[in-house]
Amino acid sequence: MKLTIGLLTHDSGTYTKRCLETVVGQEGLGELGTDWQVVCLDNHSKDRVSLARIEKHFPQVLLRRELINHGFARGHNII
Repeated sequence: MKLTIGLLTHDSGTYTKRCLETVVGQEGLGELGTDWQVVCLDNHSKDRVSLARIEKHFPQVLLRRELINHGFARGHNII
């Protein structure tokens, strides 16, 4: 993998959706072909509806749902 974009979220579905729209829409990623990925780790959000929408609209994004909130630093280490 030439590029991995890691995104850590917690109860921020609207902002996460906007961020993913921006990332996935970048023209330069096309030059990498399929040699890139986006990993989104949800740090135990209560808003499951937003997470379902994100999974539906961004099937190319690996969305990992955690059962506990690991905090900022450990969450990034998991990614």
